[in-house]
Amino acid sequence: MNPVIDRRQAAWFLVAGALATGSLACQTLFGGRPPAEASATLAAFPADPALAPDAFSELEAWVASDPDGIQQAAVAQLDNEDSAVRFAALYVLSRTPLTTPSERALHQSLSSTLADERLLAAETLGLHGRADALPVLIDLLDSQAPLAHRDPPMQAWQAASFALIQLTEEDLGLLGAESFEAVAAAKPAWQAWWREAGGELSWDTGLEAFVR
Repeated sequence: MNPVIDRRQAAWFLVAGALATGSLACQTLFGGRPPAEASATLAAFPADPALAPDAFSELEAWVASDPDGIQQAAVAQLDNEDSAVRFAALYVLSRTPLTTPSERALHQSLSSTLADERLLAAETLGLHGRADALPVLIDLLDSQAPLAHRDPPMQAWQAASFALIQLTEEDLGLLGAESFEAVAAAKPAWQAWWREAGGELSWDTGLEAFVR
């Protein structure tokens, strides 16, 4: 089963059972391994989805045992030519505290040519109260691009719709919209909402959502 990040853990992407790695498991997995191996772990992330569960488990262990080290490695790997490695790096950034380097890297990923990377970066930044991630999610409301490591399979419009509802507590045609056509039809209303409200939004830590 592929991993999931629920709202309290960091985001809603990667649909399916959550990974939970205890400290004992991390100690067993890593022992005395040097933090420098974090970069090699990311660079070896497999493109084959069948091999991804074990790879995600190892990333989770790094997050638990050395979040700073794996985050630094992840920032560096976002320039990797392998999209699977970049996805793994973005996953790590979604699971570690936001820092100046990671925020800069996530913002750069908002302009990626891959919808999967834009979505992952936008969801993560949105959960950290960065409103400039919202237009990226709005833009993906009419994207049928397939998303990696989702179980069951998911397209960009589905994840973007769910994220916008959660991040803003707005409707604008998304609540109850179960088809691509219905969600895509709501995009103009969301674009108009952003033009009107974008500059007035603030992050409510209690609601974990943007409010005007």
